[in-house]
Amino acid sequence: MRVRVTKPSRSFLEMDELVAIIEAAEEQDRPPSAAISVSGSTTRDRVARLAASGARPADIAAELGLAKSTVTHRLGNLGAPHRRPYGGRRAIIETLGRSGVRVSELCDLLIGDVRLNDGRFLIRDAKTEAGAREVR
Repeated sequence: MRVRVTKPSRSFLEMDELVAIIEAAEEQDRPPSAAISVSGSTTRDRVARLAASGARPADIAAELGLAKSTVTHRLGNLGAPHRRPYGGRRAIIETLGRSGVRVSELCDLLIGDVRLNDGRFLIRDAKTEAGAREVR
C-alpha cells in the first residue's frame, strides 16, 4: 500500500516572516523594565535612579561606595531586574535566517572561522564533505 503525502507549498521563510521572527527575538533579548519610583535621596532612591539609567549592580556599588550584595539586595526589594538577560537570540535567528546555515553548523562555528571584515564565515564541520563552504 502506498500513501501519498502532499508536498508543502514552500519550505522557506518569506522576508516579512523572517523580520517578524527577528523582531520577536529582539524583544526577548531586551531586559525587562521595572517601574521604579525615584523621589528622594536615600540609598534606596539613589540605587533605583542608577538602576533605571541602566547601570549594572557592580557599577552602582562602585559609584555609591556600597557592597555589591547591598545593591543587589536593594534591587531585589525594588523589584528591579538585577541580572542581564541572554542577548543573543536576535543574532542567532538572523544568522540562521539570512545565511541558510544549519543549526549544528552554527553551533560548531569557531571564532577563527569568522571574517568580520567582509562578513563571511567558513563552515568546516558540514553534514557532508561537499557541504564545507564559505557563507556570507
